[in-house]
Amino acid sequence: MANTADTTIDGKVINVGYTGSGDDWAYTETGITKALLVRAIIWLPSGADTLVINNEGNDGASIVHWQASAITDEKQIEFGYPGLICKPYIDLTDCTYVGLTNTKIIFIID
Repeated sequence: MANTADTTIDGKVINVGYTGSGDDWAYTETGITKALLVRAIIWLPSGADTLVINNEGNDGASIVHWQASAITDEKQIEFGYPGLICKPYIDLTDCTYVGLTNTKIIFIID
């Protein structure tokens, strides 16, 4: 499958969106090879969606497992000082999206 994750980095902000269904997303798509120091994760759902972010692959420990009831049901988690050291991974088979191209995941890193 073609890579459908659209990843951009602007300073300490990583934005993950999708152009279609298909690929999972790993933090290495940012070009960063070491673990991330995550300060916060923000999710903008596309509707009644489910988002699962694991650490170090699909079999890793769950970082977040969120369910949204509507497009306005934004979720956010902030990790206390010094943040969460992790290697975020999103397996699309664990997630459900009403409109995949309308969902966005934002990582605030340090």
